Amino acid sequence: IRIYSDQKKLEQALRKREIMAAAAYNFSQSNKDFTIYNLSLPRFKYLFFNLSRPVLQDKNLRGKLKNRQNLDKEVNLQLLTDDQEENLAESQKIKDDFEKLGAKITIVSHDQTTLLQDDLPQRNFDLLLYTIDYGPDPDPYPFWHSSQTISPNLNLSGFANAKADKLLEDSRTIIDAKARQEKYLEFWKIFDEEAPAINLGQVVFKYQVSNVLKGIDLKEGAKPTDRFQGAEKWYIKSRRK
Repeated sequence: IRIYSDQKKLEQALRKREIMAAAAYNFSQSNKDFTIYNLSLPRFKYLFFNLSRPVLQDKNLRGKLKNRQNLDKEVNLQLLTDDQEENLAESQKIKDDFEKLGAKITIVSHDQTTLLQDDLPQRNFDLLLYTIDYGPDPDPYPFWHSSQTISPNLNLSGFANAKADKLLEDSRTIIDAKARQEKYLEFWKIFDEEAPAINLGQVVFKYQVSNVLKGIDLKEGAKPTDRFQGAEKWYIKSRRK
């Protein structure tokens, strides 16, 4: 495993064939000698509504923003995110979309340390663009149960719903995966109706590998390093036997 100090050096290493694979890199499909594999992770990016803000306690307003419908009145909201280029670009797109609906958006970006140590514990936002990791056991309880609203817990929206709480509590007592999933489906239906946050999609980890390397089967994982699962089946050369 080699670590490069910046993307330019990583690109050079790929071109020179010094390495056969690379991660954490913005790939293009133009390099015919490499294949891009996608590993779906249990991480989801959300636009969180801070439900302690009076204007955002209006479920109808949240629903209209979620469904891209014009608002009944103009609102002014601050959107907080980190200083990563991808999130800044997505924040700008949200700003453009919401302002067409009647919401004036001010984007504020902080580094990860400030975000984690100050902004999230203090719930210092109206809107928050942030990614959460459900882990290998996709239990929504830590992020959406009403008991988890107080910092340092992770219910960032401050979502509280008695029916949703009961479903999350019951699901933790169920061993059967199918029955547990049914509880989750009921919960997500309530979540969709109440709209404490907007699900912007699942995180997909991209990993580029030389076509020389065979036997790779990447689909889903709990973390990026799961891309090495099944490495004992990889091969470079083969012969008829």
